[in-house]
Amino acid sequence: MADTFRKAQALYEPRPVNLIEQRALAAFMTSGQYERHLRRMNRLYSRKFHLLLKLLNQQLSTWFDWVENEAGLHVFGWWRGNASTYEVFRASARSEGVVYSEVSSSTSDGTKYGIYLSFAHLSDVQLQAGVCKLINAVTAPL
Repeated sequence: MADTFRKAQALYEPRPVNLIEQRALAAFMTSGQYERHLRRMNRLYSRKFHLLLKLLNQQLSTWFDWVENEAGLHVFGWWRGNASTYEVFRASARSEGVVYSEVSSSTSDGTKYGIYLSFAHLSDVQLQAGVCKLINAVTAPL
């Protein structure tokens, strides 16, 4: 049985784990620095999340239903328009340089479209600029 697990591990982890890195990580975690890091990152991401959600709700709630949540590093919104207006938005957003992930869901009324916006890697200024780009994308001529 152990041989089977070694083969599986070799398949999923082709390089052995570096013991020095493992020990450094263990020391980081046991010293309490890891918990402090997580709390600091949680505060930072929470602040960015609330800033982005505030901007989106203030300026883009006409076009999206933003889904409120307190988890993760993304903001999700459902497109309020139809498929053809979403296609125009999508093309315009690309031309504005907006990068997002999208999802679609089939309903009895047709297809719903939604977008995931990632924000963890962006500064406050970049978040504001990104929202401006989204505004430009949704106000493009249909």
